[in-house]
Order: sequence, then C-alpha cells, then structure tokens
Amino acid sequence: MSPRLEPFHITLIFVVLLAIATCTDASDITRFTLCRDKVLAILNNTYTEGNINSETIRSLGYLYEGPVKGLKPSCPRSDWLTLTMEGCYAICGNIIDVAQPADAISITATWIFPLAILLNLPYESYHDRKIRNILGEVLNWLGSPQTALTATLWNVRQIRACHRRSKASSGKLNDAYYVLSCLTQFDISKGLSLPGAAALPDNNLYFKTLVYGLLRPTAHISEALALELRETRDEPVPLDILLTDELLENIAYQLRMLRRRSVIPTLASLALFLVAFVFSVVLTFGDLGTDNDVLYMSLGLFLLWLPILVTFSIVDRNPVSSKRTAALLSRYLYNVDAIRTWSMAQNLTPRLSTLHQIRWWTADAQDTFPVGDFIGQGRRIQYCGLAHAVLECTSPTNNSQDNSMNAGQRRFQFENNIAAYDDCGNRVATSLRGPKPASWYMTALSSSTLVWTEIMMAFMFAFNTPTVGPGCWSGSCFVYGVLSSVAWFVQLCRKQPGPWARGVAFAFNALALGWLLATIVLQVCYFDVTGYWITAAVVGGIVPIFAFLVAVFWWLKCQHLWAAAGDEPRRIDLRRGHRVPGGQPVQGGEMNEAQGVVQGAAGVQMIFVKCDLNWLQ
Repeated sequence: MSPRLEPFHITLIFVVLLAIATCTDASDITRFTLCRDKVLAILNNTYTEGNINSETIRSLGYLYEGPVKGLKPSCPRSDWLTLTMEGCYAICGNIIDVAQPADAISITATWIFPLAILLNLPYESYHDRKIRNILGEVLNWLGSPQTALTATLWNVRQIRACHRRSKASSGKLNDAYYVLSCLTQFDISKGLSLPGAAALPDNNLYFKTLVYGLLRPTAHISEALALELRETRDEPVPLDILLTDELLENIAYQLRMLRRRSVIPTLASLALFLVAFVFSVVLTFGDLGTDNDVLYMSLGLFLLWLPILVTFSIVDRNPVSSKRTAALLSRYLYNVDAIRTWSMAQNLTPRLSTLHQIRWWTADAQDTFPVGDFIGQGRRIQYCGLAHAVLECTSPTNNSQDNSMNAGQRRFQFENNIAAYDDCGNRVATSLRGPKPASWYMTALSSSTLVWTEIMMAFMFAFNTPTVGPGCWSGSCFVYGVLSSVAWFVQLCRKQPGPWARGVAFAFNALALGWLLATIVLQVCYFDVTGYWITAAVVGGIVPIFAFLVAVFWWLKCQHLWAAAGDEPRRIDLRRGHRVPGGQPVQGGEMNEAQGVVQGAAGVQMIFVKCDLNWLQ
C-alpha cells in the first residue's frame, strides 16, 4: 500500500498545531523589531553597541541616506530610516533568521495540509525496495518538476491523440488505443535491442507483434461498420481476427480494472491548493502598509507548479499495480505472437481444425516480450513515445475505391497479408530509434515555461520587495530553477540517458530539493511592500488555474478510453463472429476439453477461447 494521510491523522495534526499556536505568545518579537529598536535607541543616545553611538553611527557610514528604489511618490525619503548592509551586520548581527512559531503554524495550515494530500496522489504501490523507489520519485518530481511535467504532458498528449483517432471508430479500435496508451508508459528498451538489453531473435519482432495484435481485429472492416458487419455477414470471419479480437478485449478489460479511479475527488482536492493561494493573496494585500515579509506570498507563487504537475498526473492515470500490468502486457504480446505464428503458417487463413497448434502462454514460457518498469510521469529520465510512433505509422487514409466513406469510415492500409503488419512494425521501431519528434520538444519547452513562470513570479515578487535587489528569497528561487533544469537538459539531449547522465541528473535533483526545503525554512527582509506584487500574483495564479481547466477538459474528452464496465468480456462464435455473454452455457452442447470446441444442439461449432485464459491468472 502506498503511504497515505487519513483524514483522522490530518485532523489530529491540525489540533496539535492549533494548540501550539494558542500557546505561542502573540507578541513574538522578530529580529527586525529588535534591530529597529536598537537603531532608534542609538540615535536617541540611550543605547550603545560597542563603539557605535549617536555620533559614530553616521561617521562609520552605517546610515544610508541615498535614494530608495520603489518608494511611493507620496512617501518622502526623509521620513524613512535605512541602514547600509555593513550597518545591519554591525548593529543587528549577521544571523540568518528563521520563521517564527506563529509564522510556521500559518504556513503549515495554509500550505502543508494541501501538499500532504497532493503528494500522495501519483505514488506507486511498490512490492519491493519501497523506500528507495519512493525517494527516487520524490527527487524526480520535486527536484526537477519541469522534467516530470514534460514526461506527463507528453503522455497526456499521446492519450489525447489516441482519443481523437478512436472517437469515431468501433469499440475494438477503442480497446487497441487504450492498450497502446498503457504500454507506452513502460520501459520497452529491450524490445528495441538497445545497448545492455537482451536482443530478440528478430530485432523488430516486438513491434511487428504489437501492431498485429492491435490492428488485426479490425482488418478489412470499416471502423464505423465493424460491429454491424460482424453480426450480419454470412461468410466466416478469419479465425486469427477473432482470436486477436478476444485477446484485445480481455487485456483492455483487465487494464481498465487496474487503472486508478476516483478522479473527481482527487481533482477536487487540488482546489484546496488554489484556494489556499487565493487566501494568501488576500491576506498579503490586506497587510499593505505594515511591516511585511515576502515569505507567504513568495512561497505560494514558488510552489504553484506543483498543482499543475499533480493535475496532469491524475489525468495520466498510473496503474494500481505496475508489476501486474507489465506481466499482463507481456503475456498478451506472447499470445498475440502465438496467433501470428500460427496464422502465418496458413497465409492468414487458418483452419479451425488446426487451433490446437497455437502455443499459448504458460507459466514456464520464455519471457520473449519483456515489459520493463513503469517509468511514466517522470519516474525515470527516458523518452516514452510508443503511442506516437504507432499512431504516426498507422494513419488512416482515403480508399480510392470507396470515396463515399467519410473520415470516420476510412480503412487502414493493411491487406490480408502479414507483410503489411511487419512493414508497419518495422516503421514503428525505426521511429523509436530515431530522433524525438518536434511535438515532444514543444511539450518540453512548454513544461519548462510553466515551471519557470512560477519561479520567476516568486523571484520578481521577492526581488522588488525592499531591500530591492537580489537577496535570500529571490536568489534562492533562481538557484532552485537552475539546479532543477539540469535534469531537463539531460532529457532534452538524450532519449535514454546512460547511468552517468542519470547519476548527474539525480545528484542535481537532490541539490534542488535540498535547496527548496532550505528556502522554505529561512526568511529575511521585512519592509513595506507596494511594487510588483499584483503582476506576480495575477500571472502566477492564472497559470495553474488555466492548466487545471485544460487537464479537466482533456480528462472529460478522453475518459471513454479507460471507462470500465463491470461485465466480463463476451465470448465469440468463431463460425459467424457472434458474441455470447461471458459464462452463458450453450444449450444442448458438449465441450471438447482438448480443443475448447462446443458442438451445439443445432450442429453449429462454437469456440470460447478458453485455452488462452491462463495468462490472466
């Protein structure tokens, strides 16, 4: 089970923090207040700090009487007392201030509770090396959000492309694109025979089999008319089409059941973060004219990339158990290859009498089609573009002999010979081995822009808060952005970085995460604020709200791909392609256990593809 904060635990934490806040002295004196009182006492000649008194404070150059950038015209410069940096060090000490207890409680109540909910959402339920894997996820997500967001947005774009391709098609093509969108998030480098990976007997067999398994069920049938034709045509449908059809429906059903749900409650929980940001803005601007610090507002702006990342992670839908999903996908490809090999031997017109020759998957079968770890949502720096490659190589085109067909009725360019599927599989493999598509680079640039927009809004907010210029908060925001971008550049240059490149990216992610935590804890700079706050608040707030709306729109448009009904997949009458509800007995029939064939009362032969169901166990 993944770690999760239950509502009772959050309530208990809140009660404890509330008790601490109640016991905290409301008149908690800050270092700024102490420093101001010291300076005023020195000028009034009632206090001395070493050799600093009312006369030497000016002669030593500790008072700054020059212009102050950012003051309102209605505020005369002569009304404001300022120190030089040397004066601050000499009188107030060179000490890094930390948040006061009341401030820490306020930060926790405003930000930590929403974050505790958000950070639970994309975690994987690991069966082994749990701590190591979870720490790796945290480093990748918080250490380089632009890298994780690139991977997540790219996969969401692929899901959206699958939706566009399937929305006017038959249910079978809908299953095919859903299975494809799941497989694209796993490591398939062994299928590409990359360095260090086990090569298959045929370098492209992995992708030839995949294309055959996904598209053979709809061969020679117009997508818009597929279901109708299967129910009405008199001539039998080729057996390999019906068998791959049954496999595809079963794997799609299983994967949908293994997909995370409860999207609406989790999306609603994200609104807590945005609501917290709104309250932070209101409270910050409500305190104008008093001694403000930049902590609350800058922290809110600084972390507004997090709801963007988590929102799209929800839409991306990681599996409940990636190990189980990978095992089912591997077995599915094995069985598809078994059907493909059996059908190829009979020129794609196999006979029912040879059905027993199919070598279905068994527990002792060799792992010919390995499916690696789940690496989606930025869990590993690696390009995941299988869905894009397949979609690109299987684009529907107009049929010159049937110009009356509309766009939803166009047929795939696959004839009834294996060469068409093999050629498509070769092109998919070539695409994956080649450079990344231009659309991926656009996604990477957009992801980096989203994260850097929030970072720079926090930077602008802190930079233009007196003392004007680079300081603790503004500098920390910029340094975090630079450190977190190292992994993004590694991903930009390499499709599958080697161990050294990943190690460098991992190290910089750790530095960035450490810097992020240090930035949240430390604070300085109490002064009146009038400058660029509105711009930073508006721009910084619009970005995550817009991203949230886009993610919800994409989810609403694509949800039919992973919608799972409670009924088991139906069985097939192989003679006519009819569907029979799962588990329904054949009246007056007898089962031949060796071949899985039923001789019905009317003499009609039927098969219920029972031989391949062991792979679902």
